[in-house]
Amino acid sequence: SEQLALTDRGARLCDRISSLGPVAVKIAQTLSQRPDLVGKEASEAFKTLQTANTPFDDDLAWAVIKENLQWDGPIAPGVGVDGNSIDNKDQTTLFASITEKPAAAASLGQVYRAMTHEGIDVAVKVQRPDAMSILAKDAMCFRVLLAIRDFVKVVTNSETNDEKVRKKQDIGTVINRVARDILREIDYEQEAQNSKKYRDSLAFLGFVTTPTVVHEYSSKRVLVTEWVKGDHLDKLSTEEGLAMTRMAVEACTASLVLTGYVHGTYEIICLYILQ
Repeated sequence: SEQLALTDRGARLCDRISSLGPVAVKIAQTLSQRPDLVGKEASEAFKTLQTANTPFDDDLAWAVIKENLQWDGPIAPGVGVDGNSIDNKDQTTLFASITEKPAAAASLGQVYRAMTHEGIDVAVKVQRPDAMSILAKDAMCFRVLLAIRDFVKVVTNSETNDEKVRKKQDIGTVINRVARDILREIDYEQEAQNSKKYRDSLAFLGFVTTPTVVHEYSSKRVLVTEWVKGDHLDKLSTEEGLAMTRMAVEACTASLVLTGYVHGTYEIICLYILQ
């Protein structure tokens, strides 16, 4: 059917985007909110990249955790055991337990669910070990390609009327903005500060919160927060969805008009109603 053909085309497009690396994925995630630039079909397909990315190797994730938290032993019983950490039941582990595979994978990191020795259910966000080098190389490649495209359009006088109207509001602008923002995004300590500041700025509304950071397990490349038990928009009833939409609009308006501190990714996937 036509719907199946569109779904298949969208899946192939996302596979190709994922193969280009984290920066391409991040750009596609941003463009998922801009059907005016890429069309409705592409923007809908790109939304699947918000949580369903290809994860990097789990052993690399354990290595990032150990290096950044200065931990030599196993991550959890039976997990993260290498030549320098002998696995035995009496050995101290970083977490009481942790999933062996990520619960979600984004463009620059992936998340595992764990339990601390204090009994706290947490999300462990681990940054890709090569995130900075990938960002630098990919951003430069995209800029070179866009410069070539613009040069060709000038030489051939092939700029469309729509492009003339939008002027700088095009995909090139999105790419430059994404590259700048990712530099800040890969500093998880900054992300933790931003999360608290955002939560505090909208505390007066009474219905906006962000996951509490567990600082003793966090660093610039590892971010541990409480595990949020909530329901995403597609799991809600019509009435609950409308209520969630009203709250989201009110929070966005309050940020823009009252506090001046705005969440950078008001994507649908970022919003949950707590259980």
